[in-house]
Amino acid sequence: MAKLYDKRLTDTIDFIETVPLKRNAACRKDAADEIREWMRVAPQGLQQQVSELISQGWTTDGAGERSYRRALGLLHWVGESVQWNNYSVMNSTTLAAKQVAAKSARAARGGNFGEQLDDSIEIFLGMTGNQAFLDGKFHELKSTPLAFLNANRLKISGAKGGPQTYKFFQYVDTMNKGRATYGLQSDSKLVKYARAVEVINVPASSFRDTRDKLSGLKGLNNIIGTEVVATGNRIIMTTTQFTGCSFCMQKTSKGLVAAHMDPEEVAKNTKITGPDVRDALLRGFAFDSAGLDSTLQGKAEVYGCKANGDGGWGYEQANRNYMTIIGVYLDDGWHLFTQFNAADGSFKANQIYPKE
Repeated sequence: MAKLYDKRLTDTIDFIETVPLKRNAACRKDAADEIREWMRVAPQGLQQQVSELISQGWTTDGAGERSYRRALGLLHWVGESVQWNNYSVMNSTTLAAKQVAAKSARAARGGNFGEQLDDSIEIFLGMTGNQAFLDGKFHELKSTPLAFLNANRLKISGAKGGPQTYKFFQYVDTMNKGRATYGLQSDSKLVKYARAVEVINVPASSFRDTRDKLSGLKGLNNIIGTEVVATGNRIIMTTTQFTGCSFCMQKTSKGLVAAHMDPEEVAKNTKITGPDVRDALLRGFAFDSAGLDSTLQGKAEVYGCKANGDGGWGYEQANRNYMTIIGVYLDDGWHLFTQFNAADGSFKANQIYPKE
C-alpha cells in the first residue's frame, strides 16, 4: 500500500532534522521547521504533488540512499514554493522544466548525497528568507572574514562612493555550480530576502581621467581617495569587482584611504592594459591629503593586475574570471581581503592588508 502523502513528508522532515552534516548541522532544525510551516499553509493538492515528486520523479536519477534523495527533493520544491510565494499545483509543462533544472543543478554540484544535502540546506534557508540564518552568515563574514571567504563565494556591486546601505543576501549562482553564493549590493530590488548592512564603498575611478588630471604614466600624485573609517555598525568596506583594475591603499590616523583604479576607459582608446596601470602606480603615486579628515601614515601600496609570470605582488587576470576585494574592521583595525573567482567555479581568499 502506498505511503500516505503526509507521512512521507513528515518522515523526510524528521530525517532532515537529524541527518549528520559537516557544515550546516546547526541549521537542520531551522530547515525542518520551515518545511513544517509550509505544510501548515500549503494546500493539500500541492503537498500531495510534492510528496509524489520526492517519491518518484526525483528519485529515479541514479543510485543512492532514498532518504537523502527525498530530503534533497523536499528542500528544493518547498524552497521554490516559498521563494516565489507560489502555493499552486504545478502544471505538467512547468513541472517537467523545473525537474530538469533541479536535477541539472544537483549534477553540477557533484559530491556525495551528504555533501549535496549540506549545500541544499544552506540554499533552502536562503531561499526561504530565514533571518537568523542570514544574520549568522553575516556574523561569520564580519568576525572570521578569511574563513568565510574561503568557504563562500561573495559578489559585490555598487557604484556610489562613501557610506552606503547595502543588502547582504544569498542566491544560487550558475557560475558557482548551483551552490549558494552571497551578495553585497546597493540595488537589491530583485532580492526578496536580504539583510541591511552599513558599508563604506570605494568607487571605481577611470585611470585615464586620473592620469590626465595628474602627471601621466611617469608618476601619479595627489590621487583622490575614499576615506575608510569605522563608525558604529559601519565596519565593512566594499568595492566593485576587478578584471584588470588596481587597488591603492594607505593607512591613516583614523583608518585607511583607498582608490580603485579602472583601466577600462583608457584601454578603449589606447593599448594600455591592467598591468600597465599597476606598473605605473608602482613607479610612484601619492594620495591627496588636503581633503582628508585624517593624517596619512606609512607607505602607499598598490595591489593590481600583473602580467602573467610576474612574481610580484598582485593578481593575474588571464587565469581568473574576476577578483573581489572586501575590508572588515576587526579588533586591531582594518583588514583587506581578496577573493579570486576562477571560471571553473573555484575560489580562494587571501589577506592583502596588513600584509601577512
